[in-house]
Amino acid sequence: MPRALVIGGAGFIGSYVVKELQSNGYDVRVFDNLSTGSLTRLPAGISFIQGDIRTYDELKSVVESGDIVFHLAAFTSVPKSFEEPLLSGEINVHGTYNVFEAVREKGAVGVVFSSSAAVYGNQEGTVNENTTPSPESPYAFQKHIGEQIASLYSKSFNVPSCCLRYFNVYGKGNNEEGAYAPVTARFIKAKREGASLPIVGDGKQTRDFIHVEDVARANRLACEKLVSSKDSKIYNISSGKPFVINDIANMVGGEKTYIEARKEIKNSCGDSSKAKSELNWEPKIKLEEGIKNLLP
Repeated sequence: MPRALVIGGAGFIGSYVVKELQSNGYDVRVFDNLSTGSLTRLPAGISFIQGDIRTYDELKSVVESGDIVFHLAAFTSVPKSFEEPLLSGEINVHGTYNVFEAVREKGAVGVVFSSSAAVYGNQEGTVNENTTPSPESPYAFQKHIGEQIASLYSKSFNVPSCCLRYFNVYGKGNNEEGAYAPVTARFIKAKREGASLPIVGDGKQTRDFIHVEDVARANRLACEKLVSSKDSKIYNISSGKPFVINDIANMVGGEKTYIEARKEIKNSCGDSSKAKSELNWEPKIKLEEGIKNLLP
């Protein structure tokens, strides 16, 4: 039975990864500081260790030889990373360095690292893994550094990794609270409460949405690639279809309220053909279906 340590496994995406691995025969342990995660997301009886990736000794104590490590712990808010760049850096850079060093020191198999499409910045058209990153936020810059840490550990210490660049992940259980909640979650919450849908700026931004269950499956398939590799790979995890935010609001239905624009990229769309050819992965859940299943 393969062993998996899911760091950040009590979070939104992490909990889906835990369930995906467990249902496919993995012996799963979860490490999380519960700052944004919740034990209620986890299957009953799961092995759970509370700790923080910023504290190396805590992290090292749970990594074991033979583990496949899934690193999903992160400071995830792009807007908040402008407000707290030092804190986000401690978590996303120093914490990631700790993960890779613990894997090296303890002889674990390797790391599936949750990166982000934010590393591309504002690009014209559809981006692929050969597109030059151009991060435009502390969060994006820190995720790009995380990928470079992965590459360094592959080349210098023979620690293989798969870096998955998620585009806009949505699904049941996503954080709905606060001004920086993801757009789909904010829309669904407003719809359920009978409020108008808050749209940032003019709503003409485009985003590439990918369902969290497809993301979880990508993590499992990436770890299968990991065990047969000794280098560092990068994959877009995306639908390949740009959707205008105003159109997403129309799918949800209801009145709209336009609020002040904030610093964010205008367009985002990813080519996931590399993941299809090398991981045998492609998205199964179309956005229209996913939104319909979330409606109250």
